[in-house]
Amino acid sequence: MVRISQASQSVNALGEQIVQISNASLSVDGSGVTQPVSAVSLPLPSGAATAANQSTVVSLLSGTLTVDGSATTQPVSAASLPLPSGAATATNQTSANGLLSSIDSALSGTLIVDGSASTQPVSGTVAVSSVSGTVATSAPSVSGTNNNHLSSQSVTSAYQSSGFDVSSASRFSIMGNTTDNTNSILVEFSADNTNWYRANTELFPSYNDFSSPYDFYNSFEGACVKYVRLNFANYTGTETVNATILTQ
Repeated sequence: MVRISQASQSVNALGEQIVQISNASLSVDGSGVTQPVSAVSLPLPSGAATAANQSTVVSLLSGTLTVDGSATTQPVSAASLPLPSGAATATNQTSANGLLSSIDSALSGTLIVDGSASTQPVSGTVAVSSVSGTVATSAPSVSGTNNNHLSSQSVTSAYQSSGFDVSSASRFSIMGNTTDNTNSILVEFSADNTNWYRANTELFPSYNDFSSPYDFYNSFEGACVKYVRLNFANYTGTETVNATILTQ
């Protein structure tokens, strides 16, 4: 609304009516053009931001800010983090090192390994069931000397030789000669050199030896005995005997 103090009318040369207004009120419609407005201050709408509300927001944003990083990977920087329950610590490592040291001392340089992927050397006695190709073997040594059991021993039916230890031998042989070409010599075994048991083998003079002294011989393979002796209970007179026992 515009205030106009006076108004007068006149007609121009074209016959158009001209209204002159002064000191009076005139309503204008500014819908056709933009109207300038000048104001020192305007009232704020309800709920508008104010300086006081901005201070409150700044206070809320200060300190720790919780963010939702579910959409992207979030970098984390930390000087130290708490260990989960049961995690290794310096104390546990010290205990483990002590146990490993005890195991090393117990093994004393010996390490048990599984050699299934390669051939392993074997020491000691090995039983072989079958062998193909050429195998080099060495015969076990023979122990004993001539007449080591009886040497020109005079014997009668009451005579038994002393026990001879064959416990370390896998086989042994008895050989010698006698002036008796008729009667056999009994072989006896013992486990304690005290209690004696007769073997199922007797020593007879060689059938093709025709002159005195007459030779005799027999071998015992795998006899599981400790002691062996000769018994002359079959002799009928006094005879002279030499006897050698060899072990292997």
